[in-house]
Amino acid sequence: MLQRLDLLGRRAAVAPAGLTTLLALAIAAALLAAPGDEPQPGESVASRIGKKRGSKWHFNQSSLFLDFLAGNQPYKCTPWGNPTRNYFGWQRPCYLLGEGYTRTFKELMEETDWDSYGTGNYEKCAQCMVHSGYEATAVVDSVHNPLKAAMISLRGVRTTGAMAPEIPLDRQRPAEYVFSRHVEEAMARLNRGSDRSKREPKRAGGAG
Repeated sequence: MLQRLDLLGRRAAVAPAGLTTLLALAIAAALLAAPGDEPQPGESVASRIGKKRGSKWHFNQSSLFLDFLAGNQPYKCTPWGNPTRNYFGWQRPCYLLGEGYTRTFKELMEETDWDSYGTGNYEKCAQCMVHSGYEATAVVDSVHNPLKAAMISLRGVRTTGAMAPEIPLDRQRPAEYVFSRHVEEAMARLNRGSDRSKREPKRAGGAG
């Protein structure tokens, strides 16, 4: 993935005068790694992005989120910051991981075991730095620390020096592959509802 970003950066550098190339960056998982760019055991995407911090890319995202991507902020995910609702219901825990659905937003917030997800807690989340969870964290940080956000916006993201501490991955729970089962269960419920509606007699029109 970092090779792809370098290619985009080079294309931006040769863009016609007056034309600014904006990139929206969403780093989701090690599955995006290009050959020869795979993560090493225990290595997070943050440390790998830090190796490329000298590149001059133009991103259309908040200053603190970009500062996090540069390895300067020890953020954790806020998966409910950008909730997803689809045909099956409210998706838990986020739009990248479909590990269950709830009928209401209240059920999503109150019945999801949020502590079992996120980098350091769950294997599927180990390499995630995607904006849907971490941009929300950056927004909350901006509200609580507006001066910090303003200074980074004015001075730019720091691309040298030490990075924020890594989140340990040694205690994360193993991945569970349950998405197909949840889809099958949801489709079965939909089919039962369709069969029931076909069996119900149609009401006669007009007043009785």
